[in-house]
Amino acid sequence: MSGNTMSHWEAAMRKAGFVDRADGLHSEKLKDMLRLRESGLPQFAFLDIPYTDFLRDSSLVGDFIRRYGGICVRALPNNEGAKRGFTRAYKMGYLSLEECSRFLHDKIVNNRELWDISLTEWAPNKAGFVIISGERHVLGEIGRSLEDLSHGKEEPLARFTIDCSLVGHVIDKTIWEAKGRHKSHYQKLLWNAFQYICIPGGNFDPYCLRGYFEGAVIQDGRVKFLDYKVNEIYLQ
Repeated sequence: MSGNTMSHWEAAMRKAGFVDRADGLHSEKLKDMLRLRESGLPQFAFLDIPYTDFLRDSSLVGDFIRRYGGICVRALPNNEGAKRGFTRAYKMGYLSLEECSRFLHDKIVNNRELWDISLTEWAPNKAGFVIISGERHVLGEIGRSLEDLSHGKEEPLARFTIDCSLVGHVIDKTIWEAKGRHKSHYQKLLWNAFQYICIPGGNFDPYCLRGYFEGAVIQDGRVKFLDYKVNEIYLQ
């Protein structure tokens, strides 16, 4: 398959004739976005609007950019656009309204009614993490780049495994692997991120949200969650 994003996989499935699977994948992505936004986990501010609305009046986008400075703008095919094989694209940084408009214009050449745009607040980060919380085990990893870490291109700087079948304090059920002279720093960042999916006070058998989580630690130390999936494979 060309490309390594879910959007590219979806388009490849459609091209190969697996339309039902592609529709299911697109639907799951939308559910994941909604689940994260309703979870109460710390996350970046966001704004979603149809592309045609943006073309008629860009003031909402302009206000968002002025409020947050750093943003990530995404061009997202809607359901009909996905069925036609269009794929998502994004641009992030300290962007002006003109730069956002140019990016969207270059990506969305035709069929403007088949696209939505999504803006999220953006800030440079110093680490990215992945946490998989299942019934029997909780696994966590952290690295310098979330994109590289989640695609297996970077070895984790710190990793933990919690065996939920054991009895005792959560610390006693946790096995750590870490490397490098800053390993204790990354262990602390990862453990702090893990606390957000736990109910406070449950140090012996903490109740955790189940699923697959991705997130980042931005330069000022705040944790921001970026993805929350509950596919059955993560709940084992």
